[in-house]
Amino acid sequence: MTPEELALQLKEFYLLEQYQVSYYEDQLSALTDAHLRYAHEQMVERERQHVRFFEEKFAQRHLETPAIAGDLTRFAGFVSAKALNLASLEGRLRTGVAIEAKASAMYRELITHLAGYDDKLAEQLWHNLIDEEFHMCWLASKLESISGERVETNV
Repeated sequence: MTPEELALQLKEFYLLEQYQVSYYEDQLSALTDAHLRYAHEQMVERERQHVRFFEEKFAQRHLETPAIAGDLTRFAGFVSAKALNLASLEGRLRTGVAIEAKASAMYRELITHLAGYDDKLAEQLWHNLIDEEFHMCWLASKLESISGERVETNV
């Protein structure tokens, strides 16, 4: 992996994490179940920590933080969440599981590519991966408890 490829990957993950923050934040007002609302607040905080993590990596590598990313990902998260507010709770949970599954797969792939290139960064990314898997499993468990639908998480 070249430094340019790594920079592109870091920016991609930054966008993903920004999107997740917006996606979960914009659902909060529609959540009437306290357990679900507090879980989403916790997910927002963890995803914000991931955003800060990538901002630190940009600073350490003297890379520019994507400026337009924040506005675009907030808009995308807003649109996604508003569209989902029209959907059932089960639909929102299913979508959350899918987003977290995609994020987990992306983290696994990057960690694999970093082996031998930047082992320290790979170790740090494991923490983000575990957070994404926790979110996915929690959302899948909540979906199962509400609807009886069993969702495979592959964790």
